[in-house]
Amino acid sequence: DLSKISGISVVARNSSFAYKGKAVNAQQVGRELGVRYLLEGSVQRADNRIRISAQLIDAATGNHLWAERYVRQATDLFVVQDEILQRIVTALKVNLTMDEVARVRLKTTDNVAAWNHYLRGQKLFRQSRSAEMQLARVEYGKALILDPDFEAALLGLGWSYLWEDRYGTGFGAPDPGLLDRAAALAGRTMALNDTLAEPYALLGLVYLSKRQHGEAVGYARQAVTAEPSGAEWRMQLASNLSYAGKLEEALAEIGKAMELNPFPTDELLSTAARIYYQAGQYGQAIRIAKGLTERRRKIERSPIWVESHLFLIAAYSATGRLEEARAAAVEYNQRRRMKWPPKPKIYILYFMRFKEQAEIDRLLADLAKAGLPE
Repeated sequence: DLSKISGISVVARNSSFAYKGKAVNAQQVGRELGVRYLLEGSVQRADNRIRISAQLIDAATGNHLWAERYVRQATDLFVVQDEILQRIVTALKVNLTMDEVARVRLKTTDNVAAWNHYLRGQKLFRQSRSAEMQLARVEYGKALILDPDFEAALLGLGWSYLWEDRYGTGFGAPDPGLLDRAAALAGRTMALNDTLAEPYALLGLVYLSKRQHGEAVGYARQAVTAEPSGAEWRMQLASNLSYAGKLEEALAEIGKAMELNPFPTDELLSTAARIYYQAGQYGQAIRIAKGLTERRRKIERSPIWVESHLFLIAAYSATGRLEEARAAAVEYNQRRRMKWPPKPKIYILYFMRFKEQAEIDRLLADLAKAGLPE
């Protein structure tokens, strides 16, 4: 919610996960994340009561600007959330525009049971498997029965249809109605609340999947306008721009996304590797893709991140480092998922949304130099 405010720059939430369960020094965290303030807290639930603690810390000095504890009924969860948000904005002395005043007071739902169904749906969605995706839809549906205007649940359903279009139907002909369903749910959410970034981001990817690059870039821009500190939306805008051939702007946006995400996700690193390869900045592409591959090696039984690994191979080939390219190609064949994705050419033609055929041809040629089969 804070990232919706133009006067506050918020680093991506996954960056804080690196500190979970660790005793850390506020000033050290501030230096490592490049932030001035830290929000720290916890939520505990016992029967129908919740205990929430929250404190705002000045990372430069380690001093507390504000701290509070709440013991409330579970049904008051969203009231407490709004109160914490307002207290932080006041403590930071941020001047809000009228639109931002309305934006930070928005509630996704007042129904705690609907919220719980949504959270269960999100947990299933993140497993990124077809069976779990179907179960996630059931949970989103239960949430919407309890609250038909629950924006997050509507978007969860929309994202699930987009996921199925890209991954759930294999490599045969996708269901042409999936993207239309995703777009309809994004549109319904926007009719309820046109200040959210996420429905614009969803529409951006729907139109990218349809290879309508102008619309894809336009909606991605609107997502960034709605949430300027959203690293994920910056990444998507950079990606859509690069697929549309607007590489100079794509490089600027991926740089901003990396600044907002000091501990970048695998997806962000993979997207950055692709954009740097497209822009002919092969050294940067190799550095980022190689780092991601090394990160994945440390995860037991983890497959490679296919997109970044293909661009690692291609960047090696483009710079004449054919021995390293061939070694990376061997690793691709050994460590990719057993059934998905299949051969590189099929993967690139199916998943990559390049506007220009020349981009695809260049990538396939660089992969072929490394010995990867069609």
